[in-house]
Amino acid sequence: LLFSRALVDRIVEPRRAALILGYDDVKAAAMHSGALGCVISGSGPTMLAAAASRADAERHAAAMASAFARHGVASEVLISPVSMLGVRAQ
Repeated sequence: LLFSRALVDRIVEPRRAALILGYDDVKAAAMHSGALGCVISGSGPTMLAAAASRADAERHAAAMASAFARHGVASEVLISPVSMLGVRAQ
């Protein structure tokens, strides 16, 4: 799937991942729950997992929150739909 491959960051992610406690475990939890991809969003500390449906997103979010909790990290889950409108001028 091209979308999943587009989420792979071999340059910045390895350096920023070390700054997020439990990063590898959280990413693995997302991917094992079936996420299309999992990345650091922006400069961090937000992690983002892509899902094909709302139900999938809820499953990935629960897996990621559980992984963070195993590392003693409190987390907040936000599930948001993707805008299909794209960029537009106002």
